[in-house]
Amino acid sequence: MPFAAADDYERRVLGWAGEPLPDDVVVHEAQPFGAHAAQRLDVYLPRGARDVPVLVFCHGGGWTNGYREYVRFMAAHVVRLGVALVAPSYRLAHEARLPAALDDCAAALELIERQGMAWGLAPGRMLLSGHSAGGHLTAMAMTGPG
Repeated sequence: MPFAAADDYERRVLGWAGEPLPDDVVVHEAQPFGAHAAQRLDVYLPRGARDVPVLVFCHGGGWTNGYREYVRFMAAHVVRLGVALVAPSYRLAHEARLPAALDDCAAALELIERQGMAWGLAPGRMLLSGHSAGGHLTAMAMTGPG
């Protein structure tokens, strides 16, 4: 029953996402990088952060499901290392044809480059990663044109 396992994973991770973050983690939620509701990113960083390196982590979900909230459970752990965590969402395949998700990944990175310093990030020290489809998107973003 792979679908039952996926449903269980989603419930578990979204449950973790509902847990409160420590007081020393600052969150800038749902920052827009496009007009679509899925074109948003969350930024988690240490309180008082200035010029901190950035881990951009794209959620998985086979390009057909998933949420940036899947990544929230990692926030306190990453921030504790002195690194900001940025979790973008992207338009899913049932809403927009590929390469829309890749375009969204690129647009999220552009927002981080433009806005990152105002949040306390060091956009020049950015690592891209992701789970499953999110890993594919970040790999494509790193190797594609632009």
